[in-house]
Amino acid sequence: ECIIPEYSVRLRDGSSDERGRVEIFLSDGWQTICSDTWDINIAHVVCQQLGYLRAEEAYIGSTGGQFGSGSDSIIESIQCNGKEALIRDCSIDITSSGTCSHSQDSAVICTDSCHGNRVTSNSLYEMTYFVEGDAVDFTITVETTGWVGLGFSTDQLMPNSDIIIGGIDPNGTFISDRYATARAVPPVDEQQDIEMTAITTENGITTVQFRRQRDTGD
Repeated sequence: ECIIPEYSVRLRDGSSDERGRVEIFLSDGWQTICSDTWDINIAHVVCQQLGYLRAEEAYIGSTGGQFGSGSDSIIESIQCNGKEALIRDCSIDITSSGTCSHSQDSAVICTDSCHGNRVTSNSLYEMTYFVEGDAVDFTITVETTGWVGLGFSTDQLMPNSDIIIGGIDPNGTFISDRYATARAVPPVDEQQDIEMTAITTENGITTVQFRRQRDTGD
């Protein structure tokens, strides 16, 4: 009989090996992770433990059943800073309060790539990024005129996220690094961690290009 080490990790019900619902093996079997504390930092640790370079996307919940739902116990709380070598090095609370259901099972897409692309289904928005050392170069193309906003969040929520706003107004091009503390217009951050590369508007399409450090300390 094969003995599975505790804190082994696997991805289930994805269309390919690098994506799926995250499950961790503990003493009483394979357990899913509640999305209440799930974020990109935990996802990075999961993917690196599986042998990938990083997490490309961390899904909160099973995204409408895209990766299905588990059937056993649920881990309700995990805390990682993203620098842990293994998921067992994170803070894991295995006690259950019964407040989480399998509709909140967390999922991930892992990758070995240092660049990526995002396109909305209606093609109104496209983002590409390329990692070079400690910096990331972004290009955002949106079917709009005026300004474009992009948020960086560990939990896919607006509060406590970095937000970049750039565009063109009557005075010329502009870009600013902002920090949101609530679902409201974010104030300009005292620490500006971005460098504008180019901003153009043509035929109703606005393109914003900028460079940002991977770890800004925000």
